[in-house]
Amino acid sequence: MNISVRAFAVYREAIGAKQVALDVASGATAGQVWDVLRGRYPTLGRLPRPFAFAINDTYVPPETVLRERDELVLSECARRGIPVAGTLGGGYAADPADTVDIHFGTAMAFRERGPGQ
Repeated sequence: MNISVRAFAVYREAIGAKQVALDVASGATAGQVWDVLRGRYPTLGRLPRPFAFAINDTYVPPETVLRERDELVLSECARRGIPVAGTLGGGYAADPADTVDIHFGTAMAFRERGPGQ
């Protein structure tokens, strides 16, 4: 069965590409695909298994079975505490003070969530 693997950060560096196509056994799980990748790209063996896998943009446990043409995503951002960048734009309120309040509230929501959330 044909799937694609999209890699970020250290996984992308280890694989040497942001996306690769793989032919895996029908019924393969996300965890089993990780093992296949480690065999194909030995540098991955020095890295921790992803904290979470995503299939088609949905986080799933390693036991989740992939289907033909699924996309498996490898990322370590949340586990490593890499912050999310938030952007604020626009000044859409009639009163500029309202826009400031809205932006301030958004910034405080990011701050309250903390790293890795």
